[in-house]
Amino acid sequence: GRSRFENLAYEYGSQTELCPPPKAASRASFKLQRISSEHEVHIIQTRICSLNGIIAVTWSVPNSLAKVDYDASVIPTKEIALELQTLGYSVESVVQIRVDGMHCQSCVRSIQGQIGELQGVSHIQVSLQDKAALIVFQPLLVTHEELRDKIEDMGFDTALLSEDPSVEDLSFWQKKEVDASTQTVTILIGGMTCSSCVQTIEGRISQMTGVQFIAVSLEAEKGTITFDPYLTEPEKLRAAIEDMGFDASLKGR
Repeated sequence: GRSRFENLAYEYGSQTELCPPPKAASRASFKLQRISSEHEVHIIQTRICSLNGIIAVTWSVPNSLAKVDYDASVIPTKEIALELQTLGYSVESVVQIRVDGMHCQSCVRSIQGQIGELQGVSHIQVSLQDKAALIVFQPLLVTHEELRDKIEDMGFDTALLSEDPSVEDLSFWQKKEVDASTQTVTILIGGMTCSSCVQTIEGRISQMTGVQFIAVSLEAEKGTITFDPYLTEPEKLRAAIEDMGFDASLKGR
């Protein structure tokens, strides 16, 4: 008999699609570890397409990005992510959330600081101008609904903009490998008197080799830094802040 997967189409090294998604479809982006062969793509695609509620899968093989069109009333994104993890891949998703009620950079830093510390959040960038937050997260640890709820708990109004932001918004993510070895450290900082201190620390530390993300809170007197442990270490980051004239100590030490 004919295989139910015979009509699956993909082309190694390019973007491919099974069929154009109907208007009602939701779309989510998933980034996997580096995909190295056509065979891997075919295995993943076959497995995902066998799930109920999956409409289409679009691959960008060079970026290890899978864009999945699905019927949200039949299958949640978490179930798709679980299937990918079952195949042995680390999985990240991305969501763009509209945030109303931000008035200044202090609001931006507050959201980045609190949401960036949540378990499962790998990266967050908030734009005051665009009234939006772009969040990269591990969908098995946290959902985009939970992320929205957390931002609303801080007193802001939110709306889901997209689970499939534009390529421009995702350029930083497409280049970034999913790396389980990324670490986050919290450094207690004394001596900050205004937002200028915050900007100085964020600006200087973000330029350091190995630093992927930093959010400093004037109110909480601390900085949260995500870094590559192969390229730098917490003590080096702490010392750099101290060299700028602030008191700095590693939280929990």
